Amino acid sequence: MTSCDLLMAYRWPAAVVLSSLVLAVTAAKLLSRPIPIAIKGGLQVDKLVLPPSVTIRSITPLPVMVQEQVTLVALRPSRSKAR
Repeated sequence: MTSCDLLMAYRWPAAVVLSSLVLAVTAAKLLSRPIPIAIKGGLQVDKLVLPPSVTIRSITPLPVMVQEQVTLVALRPSRSKAR
């Protein structure tokens, strides 16, 4: 058996491993970024489990109704120094 025969025999398994690696790296990059969600209309939340803090950006004020005591913290958005 020659080296050419070995290369021909292992080309498909090598292609499968290489393509799986490329797909895994691409999926990791895509899933590491936050997914922006636009909320149209009102917002109703029955229960927050995780994360313990939520950031909502809106052009117009959202109506908020609270049935239990809730602590609200308003933070100003940070501005990047590089423009």
